[in-house]
Amino acid sequence: MKNPDPTSVTEDRNPVIPAAEKRALLAKYLAGRRLKGPPAPLDVSRRAPGSTVPLSLAQRQVWLHSQFAHGSSIYNEPFTIHRRGPLDIAVLERTLEEIIRRHEAWRTTFPLVDGHPVQIVRDAVNFRLPVNDLRGLAPADRDREALRLGAADASKPFDLANGPLLRVRLVRLDDSEYRLYVTPHQLIFDGVSIYRVFLEELAILYEAFSANRPSPLPELTIQYGDFALWQHQSLEGETFREHIAYWKSVLGSDAPFLELQTDHPRPALQTFRGVLHRFLIPRPHVESLKQLCQSSGATLFMGLLASLYSLLYRYTGQEDILIGTVTAGRKLPELEKLMGLFINPVVLRATLSDTVTFRELLAQARDVTAGALSHDDVPFDYLVKECQPHRDPSRNPFFQTMISMQPVLPSVPGWDVTVYDVNNGGSKLDLHFIVDERPEGILGRLVYNPDLFDSGTIARLVAHWQTLIEVAPASPDSPVSRLPLLSEEERKKVVLEWNDTNSDYPRDACIHDLFEVQAARTPNQTALLAEGQRITYGELDRRANQLSRWLRKMGITREDLVGVCLERSPEMVIALLGILKAGAAYVPLDPAYPRDRLAFMLEDARIRLLITKEKFSGVLPSNGIELLSLDRESKALAKQSASPLENTSRPADAAYVIYTSGSTGKPKGVVGLHQGAVNRFAWMWKQYPFQPGEVCCQKTSLNFVDSVWEIFGPLLQGVPNVMVSDEVLTDSERLVQQLAAQRVSRIVLVPSLLRVILEIYARRKPSLQRPIMWISSGEALTPELVRRFRQIMPVCALLNLYGS
Repeated sequence: MKNPDPTSVTEDRNPVIPAAEKRALLAKYLAGRRLKGPPAPLDVSRRAPGSTVPLSLAQRQVWLHSQFAHGSSIYNEPFTIHRRGPLDIAVLERTLEEIIRRHEAWRTTFPLVDGHPVQIVRDAVNFRLPVNDLRGLAPADRDREALRLGAADASKPFDLANGPLLRVRLVRLDDSEYRLYVTPHQLIFDGVSIYRVFLEELAILYEAFSANRPSPLPELTIQYGDFALWQHQSLEGETFREHIAYWKSVLGSDAPFLELQTDHPRPALQTFRGVLHRFLIPRPHVESLKQLCQSSGATLFMGLLASLYSLLYRYTGQEDILIGTVTAGRKLPELEKLMGLFINPVVLRATLSDTVTFRELLAQARDVTAGALSHDDVPFDYLVKECQPHRDPSRNPFFQTMISMQPVLPSVPGWDVTVYDVNNGGSKLDLHFIVDERPEGILGRLVYNPDLFDSGTIARLVAHWQTLIEVAPASPDSPVSRLPLLSEEERKKVVLEWNDTNSDYPRDACIHDLFEVQAARTPNQTALLAEGQRITYGELDRRANQLSRWLRKMGITREDLVGVCLERSPEMVIALLGILKAGAAYVPLDPAYPRDRLAFMLEDARIRLLITKEKFSGVLPSNGIELLSLDRESKALAKQSASPLENTSRPADAAYVIYTSGSTGKPKGVVGLHQGAVNRFAWMWKQYPFQPGEVCCQKTSLNFVDSVWEIFGPLLQGVPNVMVSDEVLTDSERLVQQLAAQRVSRIVLVPSLLRVILEIYARRKPSLQRPIMWISSGEALTPELVRRFRQIMPVCALLNLYGS
């Protein structure tokens, strides 16, 4: 189901807000500040002493997923506090102890009671701060060791039942530089807690305790457990049902997965492994995007979202894309000063096409974000339960890519904070973009699953996103499908380096010269396989020599054109080699073509001789052209000398003339030269070399240029070629059986046939022998077909040589 216009769904429930005011409200909400709105259905109040506290809905989801990812650190949420200047470690320790005392969430564990997880708040304990002093290390080694210490804490799983669910470590790098590595579990913390609560309380308490003053912070009126009880009581009523109805209309049950091309086959189950990639979006590019957003009534987050939609569309070709983000989940004033897990994932669904401009996509990003924020009171696991999307144990439901923007950093002199400086080794998604606006620009972190993507792929993806962010504001009315994607370095590589294709190849050789070299090298090796036939290189060379001598006797000389009207068979290959050895070029004529088309081709090419068989004589036009019937003259041909003729061909001579389809007018003959073909062969062999034991198959009609590479590519390298008959080729099931029986290792085919064959393999046993290399040519290869190939053939290679 496509995303509806959010205004049409909600206009009767939401007042019309001026664009500027809406933009400010959305910015505040995404930054973690509370929005004024209708009063909550219930007030959050202190729970009765001794009450059993259930998990909040967000906690329940995290706890459940943690059981599936047992022993994983994917829900560890590391962040780093930076301190420059003097630091009293004892005062810092007391400060952290007071923060832990104030917030029950940081003293909470999650044991099972009667088979269900509950929240148990532990008594306050004396807190001890581990300290690592790195001043004894060389300056160049201190940062590396500090990151190692932080990563070690961040990547270690927590015991949810017994706790504690918090690790803190102070690292001293020099006399006036410190880092406080903090790793809480997500069950007790979220990103808004860092910026809106923890950092401010840390600075206020440290200043007070440094001056021997008591804490100036008032006691909290409620705790996280009170919120959890309130939340369970509030999930009822008409408003909540309206929220559910909205999400059902947006998401339905047909939400597609994002099918990004991966470097590795997707595991059957999520592995939850994660690696961190850091990047920076420079301030000038950020400012340009912000100006465009402001003129469109959008926020910076929406601009980044639109650019991410553009990126994923360009990578996948999918027109229906779902991206996740998180909202602060703190609409009640009582929650603003609490630490705990309040954020809620929401789904942002957009529709794209080749004609959608960036400005239009930005407006769509604005509207889908506004709609999601207006209905974010529905916990994510409720969405999954109500909408029942297609589930795949290897993917997160609804979205596999997320973008989250950190709240605005509060001004706290002497203290700074960064998130995801250290890698916890885990990832809940395929891709998670974390962006944090700072004076120098946007600090970016991309957490990705290394079981799916290589680091080089991720670096290119991020570079392409940065390029889109840079160019989109300058061309907002251009279709996103036309915006430049390549970085300057990539453009230089594509335009200059990749076009610097000068490469040595056998410049003085013709096609048949290379065949004769191979035949002399491996005379007893199999060259061709057909139904009931096995032709060696020696036999193929002898029979081609005999045919070439017969052609010379019939007056065929250098640069003459000889027609070939034969079915796919060893005799067809013998005919091609015999023509080339005689110095002539071959012209394919398909016996299935209409007589008038064949007549035109024979006359247009001025063909002197046509090689065929008796069974095709009835379909050929009577143009007065001399015919050579291979079956009728077989005995005479066998009496010819098998020694080679003197080679009269030159590399610049024609090897073949293949006629176009004539769909835009009369068919036109396209000449292929020996040197061009040999150059192409040399490139193929260097780029995609044959391995020992390979077997190829020949199934393309001679009337298509792919047949040249399909026949001679393996033949000139000593690789056996299976000749697939037309009868087998028209029966895809039999074709698959023959590929398996002959152990064919690589095949050239058009995408339409590839699609049919893939579905046959999908129904067959996984153990069925299948080609390792699939070469797509002749038609455009769609992203959807590539994705299907990766699903069915995860260990096979797919080469797209269309247009090469």
